[in-house]
Amino acid sequence: PPTTVLAADTSWLHVSNTIVYFVLFCVNVLVNSEAVWPGVRQVDRKYGPIVTPAGWAYYIRDLTLFLWGMAMCCQGLVESKGWKDGLLGAIGHAWQVLWYSDTIWLVLHVSGSPAGLALAPFFSFFALVAALAVQTRLAWAVWDIHLELQEEGFEGIPPLGYLFYVYPCSLASGWLLVLHCHATTMAVTALAGADQVALTAGCVSLVLATAVALLLLIRFRDVVFGLAFTWSMASIWVAGFSANDDYRPDQLVAFFCALVLGLLTYCIAAGPQLSAGGGGGAAGGLGLGLLGGLLHAAAHTNNHGPGGLH
Repeated sequence: PPTTVLAADTSWLHVSNTIVYFVLFCVNVLVNSEAVWPGVRQVDRKYGPIVTPAGWAYYIRDLTLFLWGMAMCCQGLVESKGWKDGLLGAIGHAWQVLWYSDTIWLVLHVSGSPAGLALAPFFSFFALVAALAVQTRLAWAVWDIHLELQEEGFEGIPPLGYLFYVYPCSLASGWLLVLHCHATTMAVTALAGADQVALTAGCVSLVLATAVALLLLIRFRDVVFGLAFTWSMASIWVAGFSANDDYRPDQLVAFFCALVLGLLTYCIAAGPQLSAGGGGGAAGGLGLGLLGGLLHAAAHTNNHGPGGLH
């Protein structure tokens, strides 16, 4: 009989994911065209520069949308190994919650009105929670999917499974942690109008976001997540130099936060990986986010679990 994870019926998820992603994609194209609203960077410049990422930081958002788009295309293709339905079953409707929330945040942000900017952090927070939830869920479910695939005679989740289904969640979590700090600071700036209040709120939010990122990075050893967070946090530090302003406290906080997360990410990537031999799902989850999952997942499997998780 088919196993529980791999036997999940995900046909409705195929349809609903495609519809919601199409809405997300169309709204992003409309915003980038600046046909209806001003661009994201215009609003950032108007209410910045406190806790405002550099323009190039948004490329990580484009990369994540591209990988999700590839996942939407791949989910309709025929494959007989079961990994795709297993991953989609683990993700569930979390992607859709993330995409809806992110779309609403984007529209509220580019509206440029104080009311829209005041509401935007609520939806960036919903998107962040959905991203963290699916990242955590996958960290535990991937190990079970690997085991069931091996019982069916397959090698496990291929590199494309990590690239299109697992890593976009890690990228989104790292980016959205910093984006929520930005959205919160923008809301304070729009409502209070005082730079000192916004500066305090921004610095506090950066420290809290880094604390959350440290816990996730230590727990799941997710290098992709660590790189995404470091990239996004460092962009706040770099963006301050182009603002023709004095060196601000939020730049200093962003620099040290990026430095700490960057060093820890490097140590995890370069250091010894944990064994998945006797730890069950928890140990499997610990190694999930490592780049080794993509580079070695298809290389080999052994009696202790999937390649790249040992």
